[in-house]
Amino acid sequence: MPTRRAKAIRFGWYFLSPSVNAIGVLLCINSLATYHWYSTPDFYSGLWRGCNWSYEYNKWFCGNVQAHNVHLLDAVRSFVVLSICWAVVTVAFAVPAYLRDSYKLSAAACGSTVCQGVLMAMALCCYVAMIHKDGLDTAHVGWSYGIGWAAVAAYLTGAVLFAVQTVALFKTRRHVTYVQIN
Repeated sequence: MPTRRAKAIRFGWYFLSPSVNAIGVLLCINSLATYHWYSTPDFYSGLWRGCNWSYEYNKWFCGNVQAHNVHLLDAVRSFVVLSICWAVVTVAFAVPAYLRDSYKLSAAACGSTVCQGVLMAMALCCYVAMIHKDGLDTAHVGWSYGIGWAAVAAYLTGAVLFAVQTVALFKTRRHVTYVQIN
């Protein structure tokens, strides 16, 4: 029978860690879907589409993103999508960890959350490298790029919470084991 401390850990950390991770996933999806990774007054671009302002017609014209370094753009897209896919792995570890009070599965969820954050940070760094190679100014990165960094912060915060949860579960298990021996 779980102790009062184990119940508090179960209901506190098990909902806080995945919630912060879910916020990170939502931020990552928002960053992926919006068109303001790079923006100037007459141009803005996302990972999929870009728009130019036409002074002649007085309206925006949008189309697919054209980058000189297509391989870097594909790498950025891949890293962001892989970061979102790792969320499935995190859920695959977090749900059984909750049901079984397993510190090993909680540690695996912590590791997969770190992988999410690292993949998203790699995508953001590759995007800056792509901007430099295209000869553009990095001072014009847009708010979608900033949301990407907010997703990294949420992922790493979720990883810390999963780590704290893992340590607390391990200490609880060790304490229960000592009580059963005596």
